[in-house]
Amino acid sequence: MESGGGWESDPAAIRPWAVEEYERTLSPSTRRALPTLADLPLPSVTVVDSEKGIEISGAKTVELRNEPCHELFFADENGTVTLPDGTRLTLEAIALLLPSDVREGEKRTYPEGQPRWVDPVSGQPYVGEPRATWWQKERSLPRDQPRLQIHVKKEGEVPLCWHAPRIFDAHTRVSLNSVSSYSEAGPDGDFWAGLHIWHQTSVEISVPFAYGPVEERVLEMRQGATVEFGPAARVEVLRLVPGRISSSEWGGGSDRFRSFFHRPTDETSANPERSAILFAWPPPAAVMIETLTPDGKGDGLLHGNDGAAILTQSGEKATATEVRLRHYPRLGRAVFRVPKLPRLPEVENLFATAIPKLRIDHENEWLAHVADAVEARQIHSGAGTPLPDSLFPMEVEDTTPGKLLAEYERQSGKPVYFDDDTFELTRQPPPGLIEKIREWWRSTGITVLRP
Repeated sequence: MESGGGWESDPAAIRPWAVEEYERTLSPSTRRALPTLADLPLPSVTVVDSEKGIEISGAKTVELRNEPCHELFFADENGTVTLPDGTRLTLEAIALLLPSDVREGEKRTYPEGQPRWVDPVSGQPYVGEPRATWWQKERSLPRDQPRLQIHVKKEGEVPLCWHAPRIFDAHTRVSLNSVSSYSEAGPDGDFWAGLHIWHQTSVEISVPFAYGPVEERVLEMRQGATVEFGPAARVEVLRLVPGRISSSEWGGGSDRFRSFFHRPTDETSANPERSAILFAWPPPAAVMIETLTPDGKGDGLLHGNDGAAILTQSGEKATATEVRLRHYPRLGRAVFRVPKLPRLPEVENLFATAIPKLRIDHENEWLAHVADAVEARQIHSGAGTPLPDSLFPMEVEDTTPGKLLAEYERQSGKPVYFDDDTFELTRQPPPGLIEKIREWWRSTGITVLRP
């Protein structure tokens, strides 16, 4: 079935704009040591309270990303990673859920279904131990994109705290998921990731985690209280806010960091709630520190950016005078190669990929769905003709990215352009010959011709 609408997108070509993120996350050459308090002096932090919320800002001493601080562990041919202490992490099973799995007439707001688990190496159906329950549970079904379920088996004693996974196309280098989640399944890791694509490809599943011998400390729940984990990390309580922070903004620039936390607007909760705004330093500390329940079980990681972090508590925890924290000393990343995703078709032109069912809630999602499906980067250029609100939400069945793009052009009255060299989708016309010559001339650095 060829219905690419005249557009073509190669499923095997590397996307130039995707390489930097891929290398930063998965390349051994980009690794750097975890910083300590001595490596990154504590910055001066300014806290500004207002009626709308609380702003945290300060000067950046260094631009630091967490990804290169992870030790990389690549799986063997059996899908197993071995950590330095001998602990084994094995990609045991995967399953793909589709929007078309939702049964006709389904009334539940959040429908569920039974995944078809497969062995990630052989692709054969997976049958788990009868005593294990994880593979027998129904899972939430996706509404607008494929969802990859992932189960990683842990064998060993090293303390370990899972983080959310990243999925990359092994051919194009594109990051395929923008949302993902994880949950503890005993010692194992149980994850899902929403995928942008609808076609067959080989993927690299990156599962990060904090691990190693842990330290536990008590942090008082009062403004100005601090706790340190030796030379590795420091946490300070900047503000305690009654209720649940309604939303947050993360910003700043290359030389400054800025976070803004909007004050709670919903005061109808039956249980007491409290939001603690913390400053965890160095920046990777936020993903290396988890809170504990009174009986010592993990209760979730801190979440933040550039040091600023948020901790939301409810019930009895919202009135407690202290919280116990657990610090893991190392960051790791297990990398599993899956040669073939289940249930998706192989295609030669991504614009002709069959999409069985798709929901589009807003106009700005339309081109985004097309760009994601063909592994292109969407370049926002010009507002175009606004589409009527009556079109949305839109549910389409048995379509392709090519058909979606043609219908978008018909509805908007504006052409869309796809550059098959840069793999970019835009409403801006491509440069003509004269513009290309001028761009080449500027790139040479030559300003004057001399005889």
